[in-house]
Amino acid sequence: MNVLVIIIVVVTVFVVIRAYALRNDEQRKQVRSEIADRIEERDNLNVEVQPKEEISTCNSLFNRSSSLEEYNFINELGGSIEVEIKGLSYRMLQERQRAKLLRSGENLMLKREYNNPVDKHAVAIYSNDNYQLGYIPANLAEGVSNLLEKKYDLECMVSSKTNHELPYVHIQLSYTSDKRIKINEIFNEKWKKLDLKETFRRRLGNAWSKQLNDSYLDTISIYGEYVNVELFLVKEVVRTKANEEKELQYYYNNNISYENIEMAKEYENCRMYDEAIQLYKTNISLKESLSKSALRLSVLYNKRHQYDESINVLQETISLLDIIREQYDNTEKLKDRLDRLKNKEHIKVNEHVKYKVERLKENIKRTERAIVSLEEKGKDSLAEKARLRLQQYKSELIEIEK
Repeated sequence: MNVLVIIIVVVTVFVVIRAYALRNDEQRKQVRSEIADRIEERDNLNVEVQPKEEISTCNSLFNRSSSLEEYNFINELGGSIEVEIKGLSYRMLQERQRAKLLRSGENLMLKREYNNPVDKHAVAIYSNDNYQLGYIPANLAEGVSNLLEKKYDLECMVSSKTNHELPYVHIQLSYTSDKRIKINEIFNEKWKKLDLKETFRRRLGNAWSKQLNDSYLDTISIYGEYVNVELFLVKEVVRTKANEEKELQYYYNNNISYENIEMAKEYENCRMYDEAIQLYKTNISLKESLSKSALRLSVLYNKRHQYDESINVLQETISLLDIIREQYDNTEKLKDRLDRLKNKEHIKVNEHVKYKVERLKENIKRTERAIVSLEEKGKDSLAEKARLRLQQYKSELIEIEK
């Protein structure tokens, strides 16, 4: 009797626990369903966002115009920045009195102070009649001093000043740069190599392409202006199927090359190296994601013992990076790889590896033939040993070709 009671109690407890678990499963499913509905609702809302609103959102991401201008300025990409003269309050009386007489638009002079005890990059600011007024701010001193060292023609003029007893003077620094012009030329030359209709969605992103997908016919004109690092502001005029012209403005950040890289990685994982190489070469041709593409190309060429091709692609990319100056500066990594490839000892090592690969492949073929022959003769124990040896050869080959 006691045993029966125990069994009934155990079954009852199991049923209760199971019912509780099922209820929790139902609750989880309901929560997941609600989340999915919210995501779908959010995506639908995103589709309905007008292009101008998307532009304003994008603008907010890059609204730190002063920092972008400063980045471009000190990286030899030209432009103009406004800064405040530092240290004016510590100057001598006659220098402070001269500062009070400055007029907006008045030209000033910049001079390096090589022996400055506080900052070896210090750049002093002088009036045209040789009164020292102060210094370039410390955070920009190294960048400005480098520009002066490289003989860039920096214009410096008074932009504004306060009306206080001791005016805090703001100056505008500006210069033009051939590098920036060259970057724009390279970028816009790329559009000629693209099938604009084919790449329409990838260039513009979801919000634009979903709205214009049905009505977009072709591109009338397209032009990109460098903003920062790999980012460009693109102005594109498109023709719709209703024969109307629409002017679009959007930020472009090498999204085509990123997609190529992701696809190339998949090809590499499947050992489809020809296809991967073609995608990386496409990126080099488009002047996009250069460092990543060149490094992977070099690796793939080395696997095939095509060292001349590896050296060529590294040299070409380093030359391009000197102009484009990617944010993630892999130039040093590329140069290091190039030096190692050019090194004769490294070539000897690679020749040894090539010889070892050929030997392993030959051993694999011979062992596979031996296994078939041993099995036909009924020598199972010897065939098993040969299979183990074959597995070892294949493992060594995979390790070398990584």
